[in-house]
Amino acid sequence: MRLQLATGGEITRAALQQMEGFYESTNDQFGPWAARYLTPGFLPSLYEGFRHRLLLASAFREGDKEPLGMSLLLTKGESLYGRYWGSRERVDCLHFAACYYEPIRWAIEHGVRRFDPGIGSEHKLRRGFRAVANHSLHRFADPRLRGVMERHIAHINRQEQGQIDALNQGVPFAEARPQPGGSSLRTK
Repeated sequence: MRLQLATGGEITRAALQQMEGFYESTNDQFGPWAARYLTPGFLPSLYEGFRHRLLLASAFREGDKEPLGMSLLLTKGESLYGRYWGSRERVDCLHFAACYYEPIRWAIEHGVRRFDPGIGSEHKLRRGFRAVANHSLHRFADPRLRGVMERHIAHINRQEQGQIDALNQGVPFAEARPQPGGSSLRTK
C-alpha cells in the first residue's frame, strides 16, 4: 500500500471528484445514521478557490493508478483539521494511515502545532488525541424545537463534558511538562 499526500496545486479537480465518490459511498454504508454533512458537488467546488487549504491523502495498491481510498483534511497556518474519508473496500488499518498517521507525519514536517482530527470515535484516544468539546452553530427554525433546546442545552452540555472528562481519563499519554535538563515527553 502506498499513501500519496497532495496539497494546493498538486490537487486535481478529478481527485476532488474521486474524494466525493468515496465520501458518498462510505456514508451509504451507514444508511440513515450516516454523517452526510456535505452536499453533492461541494468537494469538487473546492478546486477553484480553496485547494490551497487542503491536504489530500490518497491510498494506492502497488501498481494501481486509481486510489483505493482517500482522506481530506483542512490546513491553515499552524493548524490541521480532519477529515472526510472514504474507500472502495475495507482494508485493515487504511483508515488510520490515511486519516491520522500520514497527516501527523505531514504536520510534523510542516510545523503544524495543532491537529484536530474531528469529532467522534474513541479510537482517537489510543492515537494520542484527547477528547475536546466542539462548538455548534445550529439554528432551529421551528420555535418549539428552539424552546426545547434552550431549556435543555445546559444539561446536555454538562453531560457531554462529563463524558469528555471520562474519556480523557483513559488517554495513554500524560500532558507534556518540561523537565529540567531532559525531554518534555512522558507517558502515564
